[in-house]
Amino acid sequence: MKGIIHEWPDYLAEIFRATAAGGRIELTEMSMRFTSQNRSLCKDSGLKVMERAIQKHAAFNRFDLEIGSKLSSLVERTGFHSVEENVVEIPIGGWHSGQKSNESRLQQMAL
Repeated sequence: MKGIIHEWPDYLAEIFRATAAGGRIELTEMSMRFTSQNRSLCKDSGLKVMERAIQKHAAFNRFDLEIGSKLSSLVERTGFHSVEENVVEIPIGGWHSGQKSNESRLQQMAL
């Protein structure tokens, strides 16, 4: 959603308004920072090239790529309660002899 929503407070306010009392929502945001556990991901790797392209696109279109780290507090300020945040590492690419490959972080919120 980070590449679609410009005004997160307004978006969340509308979700809050439309959610029935006792209802639940779930929001999922993905980090756009690609890393590897062994620091072997060089700046000219395909993932890093894609990351820079996404960052340029986001800057040009005024999208907040860091919304995932801010979402819990925005959701609570909107009026939701019992906010739960889970950060999950997702492997990207193949596994190499028992070693994890490139990973991204996925932030999930169950409200």
